[in-house]
Amino acid sequence: MSDLVNIAITTGDTDGIGLEISSKTIESLNLEDHQRIFIFRDKKAPSQYLDIIKKNYAVKTITKIEDLCQNFSEQQIVDIATSLSPTQWVDTAIDFCKSNFFKGMVTAPLSKLTMKKNGYTHIGHTQLLKDRTQTSNLFMGFMGKHFNVLLVTDHIPLSEVPKHLSEELLHEALFHAQALKNISANNIRQRPVAFLGLNPHNGEDGLIGSEEGWIQHFLLKNKCSGPLVPDAAFLSQNLQKYSVFVCLYHDQGLIPFKMAHQHSGVHITLGLPFVRTSVDHGTAKDIAHKNVADFRSMKEATELAFKLCQKGE
Repeated sequence: MSDLVNIAITTGDTDGIGLEISSKTIESLNLEDHQRIFIFRDKKAPSQYLDIIKKNYAVKTITKIEDLCQNFSEQQIVDIATSLSPTQWVDTAIDFCKSNFFKGMVTAPLSKLTMKKNGYTHIGHTQLLKDRTQTSNLFMGFMGKHFNVLLVTDHIPLSEVPKHLSEELLHEALFHAQALKNISANNIRQRPVAFLGLNPHNGEDGLIGSEEGWIQHFLLKNKCSGPLVPDAAFLSQNLQKYSVFVCLYHDQGLIPFKMAHQHSGVHITLGLPFVRTSVDHGTAKDIAHKNVADFRSMKEATELAFKLCQKGE
């Protein structure tokens, strides 16, 4: 029998679709004997979602975090029904990942406003993970059936992007882009990594910005493709050429990725000492509790987390 693999799922905003897509995901999985899921949710959550999970699995409900130390040999699903805030669920899961009790964590959508209301100053999961693990740089990666994306910068104002870019940061981004390529499907894994430029038309030889000059020097030195002209980077002919598109700011990568991977695709945090995956969409509060949410991205995120944990990635 393989070593036990415990995965945490945090269900995000209580008025979003997180608990619904998490429950539907767990119901759809064919867990092996050594795989166990610990799901964090609000203790006042509707019982209908727990009932979904119970269709296929024995569930043990606990109400105190200290009860995680129990022996759960008879259950593959542990339901953590607490009064902690959604951001505290993530914080607690990070602690248990750092102690190696959880091999990894999967996060449902958690809004920046909820984090603020919960008393946190971090703007998103990535900043919280970076702070709690004291990691200098983390990178947001996105895996999809059509193409993969890595963001060099994440949730910062567009006006600050050029100030954050450096050869050192691009070198780290390249390292993690190679790691993202190596866990991709075989047909994608053989393709090179490509970087996008920053400015319209790649700066037009300095007429619309000068950053492409040193970026191109970095890419030549490291034998990388690019910089690709941003407005043409994701044309169909390029999707067959490259394994990972390294984008210099948030929307440069996520607008094309989300357009191509609606209801699918996985967000993975690169640079952590443990596995963290997530959905590639938001809280969708307009359809919460209507039983219509698409859970494919959450399922893909959970399956990838188990795969990476078992490989020791």
